[in-house]
Amino acid sequence: MVSVAQFISNPDNSFALAMGRIGNISARPTFELQFNILQNQLLNQLADKIEDLNDTSLVNKFDAFLGIEQKRLERMRPLARNYENKTLINYKTINGTQTDLNQLRTLATGTDEAAFDSLLAKVSRDVDRLQVPNGYPIGFYMKDGLDYLRTDGIGIDSYASYADSTARQAAVSAAVTKLSNAFDVLTINIETAQDFSTKVLTKLTAVTLQIEAALTADQASKIGEIQKLRDEHARYLKVLSLAFEVAQERTVAFTKQLLEPPKFRTGTILDMKT
Repeated sequence: MVSVAQFISNPDNSFALAMGRIGNISARPTFELQFNILQNQLLNQLADKIEDLNDTSLVNKFDAFLGIEQKRLERMRPLARNYENKTLINYKTINGTQTDLNQLRTLATGTDEAAFDSLLAKVSRDVDRLQVPNGYPIGFYMKDGLDYLRTDGIGIDSYASYADSTARQAAVSAAVTKLSNAFDVLTINIETAQDFSTKVLTKLTAVTLQIEAALTADQASKIGEIQKLRDEHARYLKVLSLAFEVAQERTVAFTKQLLEPPKFRTGTILDMKT
């Protein structure tokens, strides 16, 4: 009768050894399947973390006021520039008109009717091109002193409309005085508008830089957290994989040691055969 130990140790009876090897081989695909499932779960966890970080943005919460202020300044900037540009056009127009009126006053005392009327026509055309700045959207309520020019014109008639040079000169002088007063108001308005536009741009730049700095810091923080989570997942999977390989090697070695017949060095007492 053959004992179990003799059956197992007999090289011709390799059924147990083959079954042990099959068990060891079948363990790998099972592990790899479970490993892939776990890896997918970790990837989903990482995606959820990224989405959560985007939903809980620092800028969206802590710096919400900066975003509101930026939009307000962005809306105000073109309004301020529009007011400044129109006021500047009027400033240049009235400055040139004052020069023309001084020349017209000289012509009023002379006899050159055509020159007077020609220059008066130019002045009238310039007045017709005066802009209408709207300072209300940016908090400017001061009039520019040109309303009467837009509705009534320059207030000077043709050369022949006056009885004499004194009347013509008086009409021109009155227009010069009105334009001089309007020019003083325009000077104040253009300086105020330019200063306001500069302040709006400066503040907008500062707010934008603050937002960009917050975004950069927030993004860096997010990237750091995501990278940390990725590293942790990678280390976990690596340790798990190494642990399986070590366990597999030990199992294979143990199976061979248990099921393969022992081998002794030739010439030793253990090598003696009965």
